[in-house]
Amino acid sequence: MALESATYINDLNAANPAATDGLAQADDHFRLIKGAVKATFPNVTGAINATHGALDAAATFAGAISASAFEINVLDGISTGLTSTELSVLDGITASTASLNLVGSLPVVGALAEGSVVVGNSSSVATTLPIGATGSVLLSNGTTATWAAAPTQVPSVSKGQILVGNASSAYATISGTEGQVPTITSSGTVAFTDPAGVLGVAQRWRADTERAADTFFHNNSSSAIMVQAYTTSGPIMDVGPSTDDTVPIAQSDRDGDLDNPMYVIVPAYHYWRVSGVDHVDSSNRQNILD
Repeated sequence: MALESATYINDLNAANPAATDGLAQADDHFRLIKGAVKATFPNVTGAINATHGALDAAATFAGAISASAFEINVLDGISTGLTSTELSVLDGITASTASLNLVGSLPVVGALAEGSVVVGNSSSVATTLPIGATGSVLLSNGTTATWAAAPTQVPSVSKGQILVGNASSAYATISGTEGQVPTITSSGTVAFTDPAGVLGVAQRWRADTERAADTFFHNNSSSAIMVQAYTTSGPIMDVGPSTDDTVPIAQSDRDGDLDNPMYVIVPAYHYWRVSGVDHVDSSNRQNILD
């Protein structure tokens, strides 16, 4: 009777024993088969319920797995309740390791509230920046990102208008009429106004034949004025800040005609007089530009 040597199942000879063999070595064949089966499945201590199809599928997938045991064990410790649908999210991913590692090793920032953003902090760690106030914008100082009030928008400007800052520290536009100039008050308000203190602007000549000689008159306006004096006796015109602090400003160089008037500018709040006139009549008059 033929009896092969076998350690595992694949060592067994399916042709043994021959049909003509007797039963004397049957016990040897039984012991050989049992030993080969136990050696082939040394760790099987219970029933195996997987079908042959399941076993074949496992063998197929196992042959395609190139991950190390460490990489496979990344899933170890995931909390219970992870569904097959959640695991299947990875199904079909074709990204390479380099692609997955493109952003480096990012820390988990946890739940992100609506409107919040993720920024890097001073420790080079991702952290959340809560949403800012209504209308605010994300502003950087070159190092840190923070929410700040949005810059004031520059309004549209029409022809002839100018931009100024108003009491709310915002842009505003102002405009004036022909001949006006922009001026600023002590409170910082800017507006177009009629020019003040500019000789000849918004002023006109007027004849004044009632001015008495050797009499002080006061320019009590905030603008300079001009006095034109006609006389027949070669007078002197004095101008000063007060009646006792005047100096001679102009003098007629000839007498007896009206072709040689004197012109003198009298500053604001100054006094003037025409002195040295013998009499006042229609030939001795003053014209005022004020």
